[in-house]
Amino acid sequence: ILKEDSGGRLYTRDGTFSLDAQDRLVDPATGMAVQGLNADLATFTVPGVGTLQDLVIPVGDLVVGGATLTGFSVGADGTITGIFSDSTLRTLGRVGLARFSNPDGLEHRGGPLFRAGTNSGPAL
Repeated sequence: ILKEDSGGRLYTRDGTFSLDAQDRLVDPATGMAVQGLNADLATFTVPGVGTLQDLVIPVGDLVVGGATLTGFSVGADGTITGIFSDSTLRTLGRVGLARFSNPDGLEHRGGPLFRAGTNSGPAL
């Protein structure tokens, strides 16, 4: 789920993401922020529900027990796993994933971008 400047949502099947200057996970082609749930960085747990927000991954800035966050990966279920300099893995968040009752009804917006429409039904 990507956030448009207008606040609307677009959806992509691409999954190629990068970090911007503010450590936000973004779609590199559009610069749109990827939406999801950030983990509590004191406990590294992701809330089960909540309001979607820009995902922030502070590579190089997050230090836990002397180990620095050096990278991350995104799993098929949307879980963002941080990779620390001591080889520790910790959950940093979860990318918002959506399903549609009629995915063929999504409105194509160019490239890998789609918008929910009348024919697709709302995002689930």
